[in-house]
Amino acid sequence: MIFSERSINAIVNGDKTQTRRLAESRHFELQEDGKIVCVMHSGNSWRHSVKWKVDNTYAVQPGRSEKGVTWIPNTMEWFTKAHLVNNVERTKAALGLEPLRLRILSIRREDVREISAVDVAAEGFECLSDWLLTWASLHDKTIQHQLLEATWLDMHVPLWLWQRPNARYECWAITFEIVE
Repeated sequence: MIFSERSINAIVNGDKTQTRRLAESRHFELQEDGKIVCVMHSGNSWRHSVKWKVDNTYAVQPGRSEKGVTWIPNTMEWFTKAHLVNNVERTKAALGLEPLRLRILSIRREDVREISAVDVAAEGFECLSDWLLTWASLHDKTIQHQLLEATWLDMHVPLWLWQRPNARYECWAITFEIVE
């Protein structure tokens, strides 16, 4: 799973235990006992692939097509492959390196405009406005300036945000833990 540097830091520090990913039109869910157990991606010619599955583990990646990061659990430092290659002495000293992997605990579908204060904190943010600015920077760039100028009342999104296209705000809320 791809995460920003900020998010990777929050994950290794224990501040981030959830991520939200845009629910694309080609995604569909599989359920067992009323709970989502898997999100599938429909491809061409009726071919489907697993996007995310509860209990599966996923490498933490700093970018598309990049190798998963490694980390030293007792120091909570993490490294990309390029960083390790360029810092040979530090690499030699870092004998406790392990791949940083996440296990998905649950998946649910929601509108990000309804995110709770608890979920904002689980995303590694202190306030809703910062989290929504991050979401908008990825999925609704044209409103970033409006969000910066908005008046924030407690944990409520500005009313005008509900007039934005739902497709930009429907997401998969994924709760995870670090694989020890």
